[in-house]
Parts: sequence; C-alpha cells; structure tokens
Amino acid sequence: MVAGSDDLSRIFDADPKPCVLLHVDAPHFRIAVVNSAYLEATGTERVALLGRGVFDVFPDHPNEGAATGASDLRSSLDRVLRDGTADVMGVQKHDVQLRDGSGRFEVKYWSPVNTPVRRENGEIDFIIHRVEDVTEFIVARDRSSAEFARRIENVTAKADRMEAEVIRAGTQIKEANRELKQALQRLAEANAKLTDAGRDKSGQLDVAIEAAHLGLWTLDFETRELTASDRCRMDHGWFSAAPFTSDIMAELIHPADRERARQMKQQALATRQDMEVEYRVIRPDGEVVWMLVSGRAEHDADGKLVRAVGVSLDTTQRKRAEERQNAMIAELNHRVKNTLASVQSIALQTSMAVPDMREFMIAFDGRIRALVMAHDLLTANAWQGASLQDVVTRTLAPYTRRDGAGHQIEIAGPPVRFESAAAATLHMALHELATNAAKYGALSVPGGAVTVSWTVDRSSEPPLVAIVWREQGAQSVSTPTHRGFGTNFLQNGLASELGARVSMNFAPGGLVCEMLIAMSARLGSA
Repeated sequence: MVAGSDDLSRIFDADPKPCVLLHVDAPHFRIAVVNSAYLEATGTERVALLGRGVFDVFPDHPNEGAATGASDLRSSLDRVLRDGTADVMGVQKHDVQLRDGSGRFEVKYWSPVNTPVRRENGEIDFIIHRVEDVTEFIVARDRSSAEFARRIENVTAKADRMEAEVIRAGTQIKEANRELKQALQRLAEANAKLTDAGRDKSGQLDVAIEAAHLGLWTLDFETRELTASDRCRMDHGWFSAAPFTSDIMAELIHPADRERARQMKQQALATRQDMEVEYRVIRPDGEVVWMLVSGRAEHDADGKLVRAVGVSLDTTQRKRAEERQNAMIAELNHRVKNTLASVQSIALQTSMAVPDMREFMIAFDGRIRALVMAHDLLTANAWQGASLQDVVTRTLAPYTRRDGAGHQIEIAGPPVRFESAAAATLHMALHELATNAAKYGALSVPGGAVTVSWTVDRSSEPPLVAIVWREQGAQSVSTPTHRGFGTNFLQNGLASELGARVSMNFAPGGLVCEMLIAMSARLGSA
C-alpha cells in the first residue's frame, strides 16, 4: 500500500468495507490511501482527501456543538500508537453531507476499528482506519425501543431491587436522626415542665439529658475554664482524672477539621448566633469518632461576652451509616452502568452477526436472559463473587437431562472463586458454548455429551486455572468460516476481560475449547 505497491493498492481498493490508510504523523494523521468503498460511503472524492489530515476533511458536524466524533477518533488513534494494538471504538454518530448541493446532512452511525501496520523492525508505519455503516441497525433499534425495554425488564428489575437495598440501608440514617430529634424534644419538654412547675430542675434535667445521650459543657470566657459533664468527657475519650480543658478539647479535633471548626465558632460569636459544628475527634487511644457540638453565647448588660453553654453528641453511628449508603449508591451506579453497557454491546455485536431481524431478536433475547441469569447468581451471593462450580452448574442447568446413558453433562474441578465481574463474563462465555452445542454440537443429538472440567496449577505465580469444554457424540463438526458473536466473545472478550488465552478445536466428535486464566486479586482466588 506504499508507493510502488500497485497490487496491494488494488487489493486495498477492492475491500468492500470503507477504509483509509493514515500516516502516523500525529496530530495530523494525513490520509495516504483511501478505497472506493470509503469514497462511496462518505460522498467524497479521492483527490480531496489524499495528503490531507483526517480531522481537516472530516470535522464534527458544524451544527452539533456537543459532537465528539473527532475527539473520540483522535483518542483511539493515540491509543493505537501508545499500545501498538488494534482499537475498537464505540458507535460514532458522524453525519455525511448530501451530494445534492443543498448543504444538508444525512444522519449516519459508524462502527470504526483502527489497526496498526508495522514495518519489519516492528515500528508502526501506518494505521488502517476501517468503518462499518450501522445506521440501519441504530435506527431500527431506536424504533424498537419499546420492544427492547420489555426484553431488559428483568435487568431493570435487578437495578430496582438494588436501589431498594440502598433505601433500606438509608433507614439507619433516618432512625439515627429520628432518635436525635426525639431526644432533643424530650429535653425541651422536660425543661418546660420544670420551668412551669418549679420542681427539682437539676434532677429531672439530668435524666432527660442522659436519655438523649447528650454531653453538657460550659466555657467561661474570662477564666477560660471549661466545665464538662461526664458524658461529654467520655465522648471525647477523656477518662483521665486530669482536668478536661478547652485547649485539650480543641487539641482532640482532627487536624483536617480544626480550622473549619474554629471559623464556625468565631462566626457564631461575631454574629451572636447559635453555633452548630460537626467534626472528627481523635480520642487519646487513637479511635476516630464524629462529634456534633452545639452552643450559645451569653453576654452581660454591656454586651461583653461572658460564657458559652452547649451540648455535644457522638454522631459516629450516623456518619458510618451515611458512608455505607454512599458506598452502596456508588456501587449501584457502577453496576447499572455496566449492565446497560453490556446490553448495548450485546445488541450491537448480535446485530452485526445476525442481519435478519427475527433471528436477531431470538439471539438477543437468549443473551439478555443469560445476562439476567448471571445477575441472579451474583445476587444470590450478595455480589461477593461466585464459585466456578456454581457458575458452570447454573449456566448449563437448562441443558441438563437424563437419558439411557445417564447424565448428558458432567462437571468436575477443585474449588475456585471468581469476583463478580469475572464470574458474569465467564457465565456469558459458557452460555455461548452451550447455545452453540444445542444448535449444532453434542447437545443437538441423542447420546451427545458435554464435559466441563478444570484444574488449578498453584505452582505458578499467579495460579493458573485451566477450563476445558469438551463435546462428544456430535455429528460432523467443521471449523466455521464466519466468526460470529460467540466466537468473538470467547477469543476476544475473555482475553480483554479476564486476560484469558482461548483455543478452539473443532474435532470430529465435537468442539473442544480450552480457557487458560491467570488468577489475580481482581479476578478472584484459586
């Protein structure tokens, strides 16, 4: 495809997929060669493209300020130069100007792949930018949004149940706030009754304060003497017989919170408003707790600051409940985004492999059901991962039955546990193998059998898990001429998600698929 390579140029031009050959002169990425399919798809002429930077001739749509096609392409090309491997971009919306002279644009969606071309010394010489027009699929998908919504109803239900878990976790915070409000209300009621009846104020007030778990403190501004109740001292972790002074109380505040607490106290004094500040306290034994301190300043007739009185409350339990809730919300957002990304990827990849809409809906439905089954497995384990035994057993459960020769499916291997994301990926891979076996392999004929076995090599670092899918009794099996979704997922998806090495042997008796996975803390434990 370089100068003088006429045969290669003709082969490149004959490629039915639109593609261009780019120089690696970042940031320009000048166009070296462009094939006829690309010119036809984009409505451009060869003389207008050759030698020009790809971003000069294909900028984003001028009327779409939020368009990111150019920036996405640049990031992908930079990754190819950085990693030295092909980079598959997500679906890009890049409209093409009509050739009728009207200046109008036709809506277009593309699926691009950028592949490096190396010299003999290994250096990257060019980048092949290849695109596929997926506009019809995207438009059909949008028109069928109601149908897709029904298909992923189970996935959405999972997200709803996860959200319910977060709401239940938030009950702890509401309960803590409710108890605080009730305690303060009881304190106010007790104080009002004592004032009205003139009875023994100190005794009943002490009971109310203790019931509310409140600590009392008084600071004399003239002598700087701090008077603190036992509860206040204990909440700060001060069990010493030594005096509990205002300097000690300030010193126990977490260094990161001291300046904020000081500013809020000074502002309350300057504006003669009640003070309320929440901060962390490092107790003498090293434990970190949260403290809510409220107070009010008192002045004499001349306006001079006399003293401040207030209460303290240990809010550690409420704070920790908030942290747990925030962590669960973050995890929920992560899971939902991952699930929706998986659904989008499954839809796109299935549409490319199965152009017929009816066949697409059948295949898409099966893969979404497999995704739901994976979520069922992980939910049953509280999203703490799953054992390989459970993953294999649940994936193959719909295909297990008894015949005259006994079980049609055999499973064997030592204990291995995968983290949630890895378990879901492996489940989807086994689903593709089982679906293929049920259509064309050992599970499609009487007497056919499937064996799934695995071994662990703990002498290596990290340990290696070898999983073997073996079919027996299938009719004539031949190596497929077309790589569909399942093959791509097994050979590319497992490599990117689990770092697995996958080999597939279409033997006469049935498929033998071997998956070798190096375990790590991210994947699980062997």
